[in-house]
Amino acid sequence: MSQFGPRPLDLGHMIAELYMLKLFKNKDEGLWLIQGFAAGYGYIDDEFAYRVAIHVGVHLVCYGCRVPGWGTDEQIKEVVMTGRDLVVMGWQKNRAWFEHSDLACLFLQA
Repeated sequence: MSQFGPRPLDLGHMIAELYMLKLFKNKDEGLWLIQGFAAGYGYIDDEFAYRVAIHVGVHLVCYGCRVPGWGTDEQIKEVVMTGRDLVVMGWQKNRAWFEHSDLACLFLQA
């Protein structure tokens, strides 16, 4: 689902949906798609990457706990905590943390 809106919001929404494949179903393909899309997206500066990461985090917090039948209570808790970490680290602009995260591909170009 993509819409005409702020680019970081659209990209964050798409990445969050793919990331949930990894977080709930342990499907590495979700990460591969994120990496491939980021590589082909074009130049992404740090500010844009942080905004995308924040939107991914918000999506995980708001929707990660609402996907019926996707995971156990423990998985849901982990997904929401991952979302929280993305929001906090994005607001703190903690590049070192992101460089060791599943979303490091957003920061490879900047």
